[in-house]
Amino acid sequence: MNKLNDILLALLVVAVADIVLFHYGVYFAILQPESYSGRVEQQGRRLAGMLEAAPDRDGMVVIGNSQAQATIQEAQLEAELSDGGQQFRVINQAVGGSSPSAWYFLLQSDWFPKDTTKIVVLAVNNTSILAFEGGEQRDLDISKTRLGIGDAAMIARTHHGLEDRLAAFSGVLFRTLLFRDDAKQYLRSPSERHRQIAEHKAVFERRLRNGARSDNRSNNTLLSARLGEDNRLVMDELAPFIKAKKELTRRVERQLRRRQKTLDAIARGKKVIRHLVVEPSKISLLGRLVAELNEQGIRVVFCVIPSSPFALNRPVKVDHLGNLFRDLKQQGRDIEVWHDSDVIRRLNSPEFFKDPLHLNAAGAEIYTRGLASFLVQTLSETESPI
Repeated sequence: MNKLNDILLALLVVAVADIVLFHYGVYFAILQPESYSGRVEQQGRRLAGMLEAAPDRDGMVVIGNSQAQATIQEAQLEAELSDGGQQFRVINQAVGGSSPSAWYFLLQSDWFPKDTTKIVVLAVNNTSILAFEGGEQRDLDISKTRLGIGDAAMIARTHHGLEDRLAAFSGVLFRTLLFRDDAKQYLRSPSERHRQIAEHKAVFERRLRNGARSDNRSNNTLLSARLGEDNRLVMDELAPFIKAKKELTRRVERQLRRRQKTLDAIARGKKVIRHLVVEPSKISLLGRLVAELNEQGIRVVFCVIPSSPFALNRPVKVDHLGNLFRDLKQQGRDIEVWHDSDVIRRLNSPEFFKDPLHLNAAGAEIYTRGLASFLVQTLSETESPI
């Protein structure tokens, strides 16, 4: 009996520790700052700080992945909206590596203030809804500091296979499972973790004092990248910043080869159609996110962003995003969609990309200017008396 009591007491201690450290967030103050969770928490603090600095303005929050982060310029969008008579505090809260699965749980938590946010801009393209190995776990890692017990079942449905679903479900309930790697790293060297936290805090506070803007400042382009007769990159012409990174060099060469293969097929008269393997749960969660934001009085603006410097203007077998937009409008949702094919076609060029995924500063400026014009026109029409 004593042994049973000891076991029950030990389980109680473990459960209380899990609740205090990971459900109530006591541990979050010492998260690895460069982890997904650490960056999400820091972005939440940045958002709160920026809104507090402009209490007289409604918030316009941009959500997406790293492509959205590079594409939409906070300061430029805010200034151009102001020039058009629309006063907003624009904060780009895009999270690298995220997808709609993470966006849903982040935006349904207290990660961003719903009472001061008037518009959420969801920056998407086909990569946002693709299915890829490990994507479910990454979204869980991104959103895990903002999950509630009630999210366990929905999180589990975004995973595949009984084992993965059970692991996700149990991880949301017993949060130690999700944070064990971070905690092990901390216990190996607490002093090193605290040093990293102090450094990041100093940088973060300096950024807040300077306005905390995270706009794209890269002037790099991929114009120097081309394949030779041997179907390999011509290294003598390649820009030094590409040659300096082996993984970047490989990615550029791989995409150029894929593009050339498609062009060869088209030249032979073959109709090349893109077959996208999408994740249905991501499309479903996008729709659910719009509905829940609308219910809280928040308008949603979808903007379709450029995807690749080597993209070809090819049809897709099923336009999943287009179907989603149509369905949401038929449901009467408060959404707007900006999909300017001419702008995207222009920007899907090596001239405007700093790597195979992300626009450079010149491309971001062009895109942001177009988005600002669309928003000014849309908001002005909404405010006009009938």
